Amino acid sequence: GKKILFYSGAVGSLMYGFSLSTVDPDSPLQLVQVTLGLVASAALFTQLLITKAIVPSFVEAIMYIVGVVLLLYDYQAVVMNNTRYWVAFVILIDVCLVLQIGSRSTRCLIAMVLTWLLLTSIESAFRFGLYDFSPLPSYSERREVTDCPKPPCASPVLSAVSNYGSVASIFLLDFYFTRGFAHDLQKEHEKMNQAIDAAQHIATSLSRFDLEAAEAIISTASLPPP
Repeated sequence: GKKILFYSGAVGSLMYGFSLSTVDPDSPLQLVQVTLGLVASAALFTQLLITKAIVPSFVEAIMYIVGVVLLLYDYQAVVMNNTRYWVAFVILIDVCLVLQIGSRSTRCLIAMVLTWLLLTSIESAFRFGLYDFSPLPSYSERREVTDCPKPPCASPVLSAVSNYGSVASIFLLDFYFTRGFAHDLQKEHEKMNQAIDAAQHIATSLSRFDLEAAEAIISTASLPPP
């Protein structure tokens, strides 16, 4: 886990550093995206380089920043009918579960993506103005990918509800399955550590020919089945 985060921070720093030099000065939204991505990547890389260890609270803060960056990228993608970025939240949540960063961050990330998907679903059905902010591409640019008067095209209410329900269900099911797997793996890891500690104490007792102490350890230790 530490190596993956370290190299992710290094690659992200290089990628966003290069992207910062090519940002369109007339696109403040793009500038915010790239700047936040660079800050998160460089901070993660620097922290792991200096401390050589994962600091859960620090990584948790980085996850929040990356989540905001993903939503900003997804914002532009949905307007231009491009590939959506919100699916990367699955990776963020998996990282939180595997590294045991904390249930609070996991719940916050889930709330972020589900709220965002709900807003985009409502916007796709009723067009209340979420896609019409000035930093976004103009309608003339959007008409290159769709022929609606005010792109992107609105969708039927039933379709929007169905899409949100299916996406949210798949997202939550993936979370629950992954969380169950991660928790089971953590329990097995704890049992194995307990078995190793018990074996060390037993070996120490036997080296002193203290059979009673060794027997007591065996009877009280919570050992995994052979």
